[in-house]
Amino acid sequence: MSLKYVKLPEAEAVGDAPSLSLHLLVEGERGSLLGLLERVLPRVSEVRAVVVGQEGAVVASLLSSAQLPLGHDVQEVSAASHPWFYVDDVAETYQVGRPLDGEVFMGPFTGGPLLADRAGLRNMSWESSCAWRLALGAREMIADPSALLPLLTVLDRMGVDLARIHHHVMDHEGRRTMASIRGLLGREVDDVFWEGGALEDLRLSGRTSEVLLDDVLEVVESPLDPGGDPGSRFKVLYHEARRCGWDVPLRHLALLVKESRGRMPLGWVRGSLVPAYVQKSLDAEEKAWVLFLLGEAEEGADEHAAACKTYDEALALYPSAGAAFALCRVAFFRGSWDQCAAAYQLGLANLKQVQTLEWDIAEVDRVKVLVAQALSQLGRLDEAREVAHLALAAFPRSQGLRLFVEKLG
Repeated sequence: MSLKYVKLPEAEAVGDAPSLSLHLLVEGERGSLLGLLERVLPRVSEVRAVVVGQEGAVVASLLSSAQLPLGHDVQEVSAASHPWFYVDDVAETYQVGRPLDGEVFMGPFTGGPLLADRAGLRNMSWESSCAWRLALGAREMIADPSALLPLLTVLDRMGVDLARIHHHVMDHEGRRTMASIRGLLGREVDDVFWEGGALEDLRLSGRTSEVLLDDVLEVVESPLDPGGDPGSRFKVLYHEARRCGWDVPLRHLALLVKESRGRMPLGWVRGSLVPAYVQKSLDAEEKAWVLFLLGEAEEGADEHAAACKTYDEALALYPSAGAAFALCRVAFFRGSWDQCAAAYQLGLANLKQVQTLEWDIAEVDRVKVLVAQALSQLGRLDEAREVAHLALAAFPRSQGLRLFVEKLG
């Protein structure tokens, strides 16, 4: 990604910070929303929310009690009131346009409406009476909201119009798992807007500038509640690609690779979808990420030799931490102890590089269990003990791991 990577000094309180509005997309997560509002509302002057479903009145009631200086606006959206944001989840929907290479998506289908344009929902409420706009979902939480207003002062001085941050998803045990980069703050100018339909990406155009913030704001997202259609994102991306004759942004194709796992044949992903992306992409990091995703699909299909080759190809393009730790994992299951240990060290080294694309950061701890065993097999017992103790610190409840540590002495 062509972002300026900025590490800002620790923010200090300022008396005349730019005004800030909160822009929410709420999809039924009322419990999480309460916690978010308690932390963020004291820092904002206005709230504009889009509520998917029938709880707009509930959200409006929560906001009314805050007595915001510039008030609030809540818009309720459903397939009945805003059908242009939805598609029908039936087989015929995925026959629109043309296939990439003769494929047919076989479902399963729910038969009901499927939200297809999240960017459109965001743009519905993107106007603001404030200088800056903060975009959040109801399941997201800012770890230290007191840094918001001082940060805006710094961004103003820098002449920045869009700020992206590191975004983490939590698992049900409160551990950080998936890590990615996303847009968080946009100045109130026409050049900052949402696009991409299902991609829901905050973008800019014209003579504007953006930065990637480091160590200033941390945003974490709680996991989705069980239920719903886990394949909905693939369906929306695939339908849009067919409808546009596959003339879609490269990020769209990259995410299709991610979402195709378990929903389309691996042969089609490897032989048609990935080449369609790779042939056009000039972004080394994103290309490595796509190959990493393909390697995970191959690994999931027990094609370990193919996965090793694909992970190696990814690492040749970019120092990807995710690909290195994945190679470590698959090398272990192939009994390649030296390769497992070497890939682990490579992953640790690659963590020093900026990782702007989504990967499972919890894998750093999980592979330690495998690496300790691999080092033990190699007779490198001192190293095995060191890594095993690190693994036990990450998973203190694992009795099997505790016994292994005791066995190592």
